Amino acid sequence: MTISTYFDSIENTEQEQNMLAQFSKGLSEAKDELAKAENFPIAGKIIKAIVALSQAESISEFKQTKHYANIKNWDINVEQLEKGNIQINPGEVHKEAAIDILAIVLAVLFGFWLGRKFGKKRCK
Repeated sequence: MTISTYFDSIENTEQEQNMLAQFSKGLSEAKDELAKAENFPIAGKIIKAIVALSQAESISEFKQTKHYANIKNWDINVEQLEKGNIQINPGEVHKEAAIDILAIVLAVLFGFWLGRKFGKKRCK
């Protein structure tokens, strides 16, 4: 389930407050590590969004931040919120983009291989 769908399903419920409390509690323990990781190119945006979520008082408040756009298409799997069993993974949009990039790379490599195999023979 995408994070945006999950947020819509728990917004303005007791589950929303439980989730925000668990995020805040869990991230307070890893504050130093997260501060270092915020500078990584792609992962940094996601980490900043998660930190902003943990500091928000409600999901509707978080949706108003610039960080929401960076995380809304990611998938979330919440098994046991109380134990911190939450997984955030790339969503379908990210998987499709990765497949497109992989296809382009493979096509270019195949083109190079064909060029070397069937290209003009060079004189020595």
